Amino acid sequence: MVALDRWGALLNTPKTLACRRRELIGRDGAAPIVVGTGEVEMPSPTDFAFTLTGTRAEAMNTRAAHARNLVRDFILRLA
Repeated sequence: MVALDRWGALLNTPKTLACRRRELIGRDGAAPIVVGTGEVEMPSPTDFAFTLTGTRAEAMNTRAAHARNLVRDFILRLA
């Protein structure tokens, strides 16, 4: 398939892909839980693992935003 041709290079393993920006996302429309850098390690065509390294400040800021979203959702359910 022509649409999948560009993914053919990923079949050559082992391979490590560096990511300048990774996000751990939560609910739809919510801010990411953690933002940082990371890697995707592919030791074989059928296995992979990933890492995400975020800073504590980012984690605390997004955690506070998540808490605000939970309170907002709770209040909306009461209305």
